[in-house]
Amino acid sequence: MNYSFRLTEIAKSVKEGSSLVDVGCDHGYIAKMLLDSNTIVKVIESDISEKSLEKAKLLLSGEKYKDKVKFIVSDGLSGIDTSAYDTLLIAGMGEETIISILNESIDKVRSFKHIILQAMGEGSNIRKYFMENDFFIEKERLFIEKDKYYRLFEIKNKKTNVTDYKFPVNFDRNDISYLNTYYDNEIKNIKTILQKINKEKNLMKYKELEEELNKILQYMEKINEKR
Repeated sequence: MNYSFRLTEIAKSVKEGSSLVDVGCDHGYIAKMLLDSNTIVKVIESDISEKSLEKAKLLLSGEKYKDKVKFIVSDGLSGIDTSAYDTLLIAGMGEETIISILNESIDKVRSFKHIILQAMGEGSNIRKYFMENDFFIEKERLFIEKDKYYRLFEIKNKKTNVTDYKFPVNFDRNDISYLNTYYDNEIKNIKTILQKINKEKNLMKYKELEEELNKILQYMEKINEKR
């Protein structure tokens, strides 16, 4: 089976010997990949949609998966006993949806040794959540697949290292080309807006955009001088 670049990169974040809770598992591709490679010892496949979960059941119906997989229809972690599992994966959802899942089962979330979140969005909202709720970003990744940007966070339940939620923290140096492309586009967009704004009539908005632009330029200078 050929897996997408996105799914492959997510799977690489799971540590060998892990016991996994996969929230929003959809078709179950990541679990299959990890079980077939013997990366994980067991997994809970969970989805709010029973129809989606049936697809995962079909994919993981072989005898070799029988004692390693549990299937649970659940809204987030609410219907799952996570006590015997050390790794949480939530992938392919928007930032606000992931934040809602984390918030609703925060004690369960904090019990995991390793938390992997692949969020759709520009990253600020979920970093702000980490900052306000004391989660430490071990690694942040940014990559592109089919012209879409994907963010991948590996976090832990310890004192936060997020001080400015607008920018990546502990990002993977291998992703710097993606990061440069992303912020180059952001810079172009802000400059285009600044050219169109009537500065006299919208002075406050103009200054806000100028400040945002300067912060991005400073951040880009900082990360590229380390190359």
